[in-house]
Amino acid sequence: MERRIPTFLTSAIFAPQDLYKRQAELLISEGYADAGYVQVNIDDCWSTLERDPVTDEQVADPDRFPSGIKALSKYMHDRDLKMGLCVEERRKAGSM
Repeated sequence: MERRIPTFLTSAIFAPQDLYKRQAELLISEGYADAGYVQVNIDDCWSTLERDPVTDEQVADPDRFPSGIKALSKYMHDRDLKMGLCVEERRKAGSM
């Protein structure tokens, strides 16, 4: 059977949490995780523009990540995968 590398949209702007879960499932079901491909990365634009007023941490976009980043990270870890997350140093994420 011919095997091809699936096209993942890991850097797609505004990708919802379900896309990242699907990537995780494909890494496992297609054998990529067994070959050592065990990381799913979330690039910029996952957070809202405003930071948490108490902790000053970035806040996940509630429309695209309704379960939150911690839950998505647990989803990955429960499948023996790793999750990478782009974090902004700026006061407002995505601002110049």
